[in-house]
Amino acid sequence: MFPSLIVAMGVLAVPAHQPAAMPTQIAQDVTKHLMSLPYYGVYDLTTLAVDQNRVVTLVGVVDSGGDKALAGMKARDVGTVLTVNNDLEVATKSSESK
Repeated sequence: MFPSLIVAMGVLAVPAHQPAAMPTQIAQDVTKHLMSLPYYGVYDLTTLAVDQNRVVTLVGVVDSGGDKALAGMKARDVGTVLTVNNDLEVATKSSESK
């Protein structure tokens, strides 16, 4: 009888299912996180897309592989993001000189 009581109490303690975050809210949250990057500026050419499954896709050009990795980590830091597809490209020397 005691184990049944624990199971019953466990079921009661489970929080109600929260509705999934809307893609527009996720996009705003990810953008806020990306804007907090130390080297992010107005000349960075990055955009993002969010689908109904909470998958964020980052696209555009960044200055370094480190910037690409950091952007992916910041996007993953948003609690409502399920997966991040980091399709950012690292700028080449020829595109930096323009």
